[in-house]
This record gives sequence, C-alpha cells and structure tokens, in this order.
Amino acid sequence: MDKKYVLLVGDPEYSARLNFKEFFEQGFVLHWAKSLAQAQRLLAEGSSFDLLILEASADPHGTDDFCKSIKKSHAWLKIAYFMDHRTPPRDCVDLLLDPTDTQAELVVRLRDLFESAA
Repeated sequence: MDKKYVLLVGDPEYSARLNFKEFFEQGFVLHWAKSLAQAQRLLAEGSSFDLLILEASADPHGTDDFCKSIKKSHAWLKIAYFMDHRTPPRDCVDLLLDPTDTQAELVVRLRDLFESAA
C-alpha cells in the first residue's frame, strides 16, 4: 500500500494519543492542524492529503460547514469524523471513527476505507 497522507484537525487530546511513528510504519503519514483555519491554509497552499480527519467538539457547526466546503473544492479528498453525540452531514462524511478506538483499530478502519475505494 502506498503511503496515505492524513490531516487530523481538532482537539490536541486526539492527536496526543496517536503515535505518529506507528501510523507511518502502517502506511499513513499524519499531519496535525490545530484549527480549521490552519487546515484551510494547508489545503489552499497546495498541500496534498488523501484523508481529512475532523474532530468537531470545539465547533460542531463550523466543522460541518468546513467539511461541506472542502468536499466541494477537493471532491477527491476522503473525509472522516470522530463520532460525538450528534450526526455529521452525511453528504460530506466518508467514514465515522470512534474516538475510543485503539490505534490498531483506527489503522484497520483507515485501510478499509482506502481499499474499498480502490
């Protein structure tokens, strides 16, 4: 499997529990953006990502709007959400992730997403 570039956007709590080196060894290159604005800048600058993972607890409606706009401008980009108490917009989400999953479980879910699209 080729390396997949992943942009994780949201609460540092989620990124802090992920071992970026282990993800890399499993074929995923993780990048982290502290905010939607930072993620927007990275995408506007031409940074190439295969997957955008959104953690929406800080700004659910802003995250939903961001997701919809990114799907329009980067239709090829896969988008995943960490699940919370609400349902994200279905027209923009390719995968829902459980924030309590282990790192190994997350890797399996991400692999399945890319393999099903192939």
